[in-house]
Amino acid sequence: MLRNIISRTAYVFFFVLMLLAYIFYRNYFLLLMMIFMIVFPVVSVVLLQRAKKSISISLDVPGRVEKKAPFEITLTLKNTSYIPIIQSHIEMTLENPFYPGLPSHHFVCGIAARKGGTVKFMVTPEYSGVMSLKIKEFRIWDMTGMADAIIPADISKDVHVLPSPSEEEIELTMAGGAGMVELSEQDTKGNDSSMVIDTRDYHPGDKLQRIHWKLSTKLDKLIVKEYGSMSSDDVLVVIELSHGDFTRVRGSDSYITNRKSFDAVFDVYYTLALALLKEKRPFMVSWYSPGAGELKSIPVSGKEELLESLIMMSYEKPPATAGNAWQLAKAVLDEYGEFIYISPLLPQSIYGHSGGELIFEKRSEDGKPLAAAVFSGT
Repeated sequence: MLRNIISRTAYVFFFVLMLLAYIFYRNYFLLLMMIFMIVFPVVSVVLLQRAKKSISISLDVPGRVEKKAPFEITLTLKNTSYIPIIQSHIEMTLENPFYPGLPSHHFVCGIAARKGGTVKFMVTPEYSGVMSLKIKEFRIWDMTGMADAIIPADISKDVHVLPSPSEEEIELTMAGGAGMVELSEQDTKGNDSSMVIDTRDYHPGDKLQRIHWKLSTKLDKLIVKEYGSMSSDDVLVVIELSHGDFTRVRGSDSYITNRKSFDAVFDVYYTLALALLKEKRPFMVSWYSPGAGELKSIPVSGKEELLESLIMMSYEKPPATAGNAWQLAKAVLDEYGEFIYISPLLPQSIYGHSGGELIFEKRSEDGKPLAAAVFSGT
């Protein structure tokens, strides 16, 4: 490293000066200093290698945080040896799969013998999703600053950053006139649209919302839930994940969106999902997964399932083109009485449908539309 080269050059320079002074003055003190300058780096390197085996680092972060809300990251350094470390360097990267290019953080500190210490700092996430923190490098120097050693630190932690729900109150008018009276009636035993009374094998034509995903995974075959009473106005929420700059791709009809528009999609989804759950309306949420090459879906009937769906989407790699989710979801729209389509504000041709009603829109601070939700009954 550059630091090592500079330290070694400076050390050799002072040694040469001392040697010239000794040749000129023949001073025994200068001779002892030169011997010390030869022996000390060797001893320092030996002590460094011994201390290296006794030094460790750990990373402590919260599991979930809210977007724009500062949270604390704690690095804990431990040194069980009797050898103090004058200087150490820590490089930590913060990565979000949706938004590459986040800055790295660098720390320089000492590590006390038989103790250690902590490094605490605050980070404010700008975007929702998953923020992966990783110790990229942990390096310590000897007392002369000429030699260093790398401490193995294969440590990474994920922080799930939740979207920011809108404070605006959203009232959803459900198709078929399912108001709060009907919803209250559905809460009685035997008439709850979310009450599972039996299971059976999947048959062609069964609704995706009725698939028991956990049991299907365990049994390695599709299992369908049987309900005591099933409402005829189930809701499908289709989320369009696309990423990039808000421009048309040259030579094609594809569009890609900017970071703020992409991030606003999660704010819109989170806001509407909370509104649906508040009205006791379970729903199926679907999005296009480029890795799987198909739609991924998860039924949401409570807050934990909502958070699970957000986490699942956070690990997706956004496609460069828009409209994938909508094109695949159209094949199953007939199974649902209502659907909500959430996407960045792309041209109308990308939406792939007509007759939908704009029910919610997220705008930037300067009033520019970022993302919207379109509601329609089939």
